[in-house]
Amino acid sequence: MEYGAITIDTSIFDKNALKIDSGILKNLSQFKGKPAGLILSEIVINEIYSHLERKSFESRKNIESALKDAPHYLRLEAEHTEEISAKIRELKDSKETAKDIIKKFIHDTSAEIIKAEGNIKISEDTLPTHLHSPTPEKRKMNFLMRLLYYL
Repeated sequence: MEYGAITIDTSIFDKNALKIDSGILKNLSQFKGKPAGLILSEIVINEIYSHLERKSFESRKNIESALKDAPHYLRLEAEHTEEISAKIRELKDSKETAKDIIKKFIHDTSAEIIKAEGNIKISEDTLPTHLHSPTPEKRKMNFLMRLLYYL
């Protein structure tokens, strides 16, 4: 059986803990330059960005919290925790980090990003509402209900 392209949904990224640089997600780079390349919708890219941004923010906060406890429970000297804290502050913010991760993934896989506009009938308020709902389940349900309404 021949395939013209391969695509995956956000749930695959989530099931692989958004670890784009390892495991099955890294293996998607094998399709770079192949006839059956990787395509992703802009909706999936936007969701991945949102999830990566949140993960990056949470990771930073967890490290900062752990550093506050380190002198008490790890007997780490205050000067060492400050050095680590300074390194963390030097890192890009969560938004830039998420963008960099996605750019690298797109480059490494040569993924083609398919815009929703012009390819599906969708209202102007559907994508923003979908992307900013509180939970993935509610976002997906809200998006699907609106999409069905406009089709």
